[in-house]
Amino acid sequence: MSYVANSLVALVAALHLYFLILEMFLWTKPKGLATFGNTLEKAQQSAVLAANQGLYNGFLAAGLIWGLVHPNAAFGLQIKAFFLLCVIVAGLYGGYSVSKKIVIVQALPAILALILLWLA
Repeated sequence: MSYVANSLVALVAALHLYFLILEMFLWTKPKGLATFGNTLEKAQQSAVLAANQGLYNGFLAAGLIWGLVHPNAAFGLQIKAFFLLCVIVAGLYGGYSVSKKIVIVQALPAILALILLWLA
C-alpha cells in the first residue's frame, strides 16, 4: 500500500512539474494555447501571471519530492501530507474560480494520494 501511495504522490509531483512547464514555458506556444483555450493575444497579456503560477506549481512539486526522498519516513509523511493538502486546496479553489476540470486534474489525484498515505 505504501508503494502505491508513494507512486501516486510521485504522479501528483510530476503533474505539477508539467503544469510548471505549461505555464512558464509553453503559455504562448501552441500547446499552452490549446491546453488553456487562450488566444495568443490573451496569453501574451497574462504570460507574467501564468509564469508566476507555474513557479508555485513547481514549489508544490518540490515539496512532494522532498517528502518522497526524506530519510525520516515519519517526517516525510508529514511533508507529503502538507503539500498534498496545499495541492487539494489549490485545486478546489481553481475548480471554483476557473474551471471545474481543475478539480479532476489537480485535486482528485492529490485527494486519492492523501487517502492512500493515511491508509498505508
